[in-house]
Amino acid sequence: MELVTLEWSNTVIDFSKISSNLTNKYLDDNGFYAVLTGKYDKNTNEYRDILLHYIGQAFDQTIRERAPQKHPAYTQIKQYLKKHPGFVPLLMPGVVIKITQKKLTQELVDDIEECLIYDNQPVANTINKDSYTGRSIIITNTGGFYPLNKISQG
Repeated sequence: MELVTLEWSNTVIDFSKISSNLTNKYLDDNGFYAVLTGKYDKNTNEYRDILLHYIGQAFDQTIRERAPQKHPAYTQIKQYLKKHPGFVPLLMPGVVIKITQKKLTQELVDDIEECLIYDNQPVANTINKDSYTGRSIIITNTGGFYPLNKISQG
């Protein structure tokens, strides 16, 4: 059984600002990212009605480099945004802070991503939603992980 702890950013990032000089301790690391949509509430200074659309990984690149690259799921997200005025695309980056395996490998990162997709069912991911075929794994999400489940298990 592989035990993994992910720490997610406590604040979501406006997707349009990812490539800028925006400071976020997770963006310039390898890890995972969730693409969300939400509506900004000026009164509370936060996003509401958050919806999880996509979970991806950045193993050989930083999250800042990987997340904005073209992906078929982004077409579906753009269609959602056209139908929901006032909503914006958001990014929630996360990094591995603890694993039982000695080294973080591409295979382990693939299993983490697959388990997160299977357990959280993001609407724009098309693979890994019907079953999980990776190693036995328990992922604990910490930090600002909403709308992800606290525990993902495969």
